[in-house]
Amino acid sequence: MRKLSGILVALALVAMAASAQAAKLNEDDILGKWCGETTNYVFTRDRLTVTWHDNNNRRVLRIRKMEFSEDWVDITWTDGGNTVFGEFSADGRRMAQQANTHGDRGPRRAFRRC
Repeated sequence: MRKLSGILVALALVAMAASAQAAKLNEDDILGKWCGETTNYVFTRDRLTVTWHDNNNRRVLRIRKMEFSEDWVDITWTDGGNTVFGEFSADGRRMAQQANTHGDRGPRRAFRRC
């Protein structure tokens, strides 16, 4: 009976690990166009283009690397610093740029796929 209990526990742990791995965010979760209240973002593998609604000005930020977890995407910029995106909805249609108190990367901003 102890062997069976041990096997069941081991199988449960393997299933939990596989589930956590499957839930990890990836490039598909962040790449593409996102619409926000004041700006739109377009992510590619190597850059983020920010377009402001009020004047159509654009800024291009080059991406050095992206790191993924189950809950967030951390983007490191080639000019230094980083920005974290999180609060991804289950359907992949909503996310939020997390507030960054270090540097000038900005406040929390909500986005939806557009």
